[in-house]
Amino acid sequence: ETLFNCTFKNQISALVIDISTNGQRTSTEHVNVHLFKHILTIFTNLRYLNLGPSSIWYQQLSFDTQFSTMISSSLLELHVRLQDFIDCIYLLDGRFNQLHTLHVNITYIMSSNLTINNKEKLPNLRFFSLRSNRNTDCYDELIVPLLNRMLNLEELNLFLQVSDRQKFVDDNDLKRNIIDHMTRLNKFKFCIYSSIQFDNEFDFPSNENIQKIFKDFQDNQIISYIDYFPKARQGQCHNYSYPYELKNYDKITNNFPGGL
Repeated sequence: ETLFNCTFKNQISALVIDISTNGQRTSTEHVNVHLFKHILTIFTNLRYLNLGPSSIWYQQLSFDTQFSTMISSSLLELHVRLQDFIDCIYLLDGRFNQLHTLHVNITYIMSSNLTINNKEKLPNLRFFSLRSNRNTDCYDELIVPLLNRMLNLEELNLFLQVSDRQKFVDDNDLKRNIIDHMTRLNKFKFCIYSSIQFDNEFDFPSNENIQKIFKDFQDNQIISYIDYFPKARQGQCHNYSYPYELKNYDKITNNFPGGL
């Protein structure tokens, strides 16, 4: 209450709010979304908002139609944790028309029965960071179309775990489906795990071939390795830019560069 009655609320241009419930899930539905809405309503000159930088599960936002009036024509940079991919689409539907920097951590990237607009271009967006710690099988269906909307993007961060594709997410895939659509892109940081199921006729790329593929990336050192598990008929590929941006490595094996 003190925050929203602040005398200097019209002078506040940057705001960072971390939420603590002592590890307990709140009993009030949409409390975080209500907070988000009030922040945008009260602080009319807000340019930067970081809601829940600790990225704890109970800080995530999930929107629905009852919050259709949420809007801001001043917000330029937003850091937020979201429950579903469609919540990201909601943020990018034009209600924040001056937004040039968006950092999102999404819990679930999956198909939705709801009708979404994932085609309209986003010419104002210059920096986009997408993180998700859960496997998604909707890389081609959802993530690639979203990125293709960002035609003027200059910096991109992708941290994903992709499953159930016919091929690994490698340099050829990144170039063809993402980079070639972003002519202004000059910084690209990523950490992408991709896994596949294969049969006896699968054409296995080698670690040496993967390294050669990434030779055209000059801004970052690219590290890549592949593991095959014949009994399980599975393969996994880990590609990441160096210096490494995350706090931990997942699913590492004896093929990890430099050894274990």
